[in-house]
Amino acid sequence: MSMDDEELGQMLRDLLAASDPVPPPSMQAAYEAIGWRDADSELALLAAEPAAAQLRGGQSQLLTFSSGGLVVDLEVAEANDGSVRLVGQLDPPHAAEVTVESAGGARWVRADDQGRFAADGLPGGWTRVVVADGATRQTRTATEWFLA
Repeated sequence: MSMDDEELGQMLRDLLAASDPVPPPSMQAAYEAIGWRDADSELALLAAEPAAAQLRGGQSQLLTFSSGGLVVDLEVAEANDGSVRLVGQLDPPHAAEVTVESAGGARWVRADDQGRFAADGLPGGWTRVVVADGATRQTRTATEWFLA
């Protein structure tokens, strides 16, 4: 009996699916990750290794993301109730619409003319920040996903 590559590949897929199936939570996360893509945004990459800082009684994580002419500095801290507080600064400083996205949903905040913004009561987990500049909000920059 002779098999072509497609038949052999299907046999291997069936064998692996039966002997070592992908856990349902992993499949769900994979499907949700597709919805997290934002092909129209410029990606801001992590510019500095995460640093832990002791600020007002709790551990905070300081992150810097850079993309072209925009730098997004973030302080990520756990609040007393277990939620996450995110404080950010845009450089160069300017007003912008900021969206904080996570598996739990999205939160919209406004950066002031100095580029400062904050969001409280966020769920922990994978998070990213999307900055939309200008009145039309057509220029968008999204940070890499980070663990809050």
